[in-house]
Amino acid sequence: MMSKNTVFLGAVLAFATVFSSCGDSKKSGNEQTKEASVVEAPAEPVAEVVDAICVYDGLSLRKEPKRQGKWVSSISLGEKVTFLGDTVKEGKVTYGKVKLSDGKEGWVSDYGIVTNAKAGAVMKESPVYRRPDMLTVTQTKFNMADLVAVGEEKDGWVSVVGKKRTKKGWLRAEDITTDSKEVTAAVLLSKELGSLDGNIDLEKAQAFLENTPFKESMFVKALKEMVEQASSEERSDIEEGQEDDFEGEGEADSDQEEGATE
Repeated sequence: MMSKNTVFLGAVLAFATVFSSCGDSKKSGNEQTKEASVVEAPAEPVAEVVDAICVYDGLSLRKEPKRQGKWVSSISLGEKVTFLGDTVKEGKVTYGKVKLSDGKEGWVSDYGIVTNAKAGAVMKESPVYRRPDMLTVTQTKFNMADLVAVGEEKDGWVSVVGKKRTKKGWLRAEDITTDSKEVTAAVLLSKELGSLDGNIDLEKAQAFLENTPFKESMFVKALKEMVEQASSEERSDIEEGQEDDFEGEGEADSDQEEGATE
């Protein structure tokens, strides 16, 4: 038969065991709650960093995303920048944060850049298509040496955006070059002379041909042919004019001789 002391001691031990278990259970529950809260916390969105092409010559890079923001630098037509993924809307303008090749960072109007793109140049006069389908041809055209931002590529087609976003659509991939030297030559040429659409300033063109370092570029060679042809036509016009003058003088002399004879 157990003594009263033994029974009392057993009861105390049992109570202590139950209390300890409740404490552990409560502690474990708190830890689980903390762990659950950590797991369930939403992850912060990661900005997408992509290449972008400037389609507006002299685009301003500013320290703050606003028109009055401190000017940092300008970006050239066709220049590649890194879009850092951050955007801010200020009034009607949306600004995107970019990094230049020299490491400078700042904000630009998203009107002046095309993201997820690379620089290209149109190799010949090419019609614009609404979609990658020959049946969707439009009246809009790109001229030789026009700079374009090349985006999506699909089945021999490329989506493009032109300078100042004035033209966009699809072109045949075979009509575009993305060779960096050719693109640079095309941009420099277009800045000096505009598109190679047949209407060129001979004096400016000749000066460009003398000074350009890209003499082997397809665009420079095409310009040289245009200049030679235009110069030849100009010489022909001058020679024809001189012949007309000579004939006129001859007729005048004949008239004078006839008058003297009479």
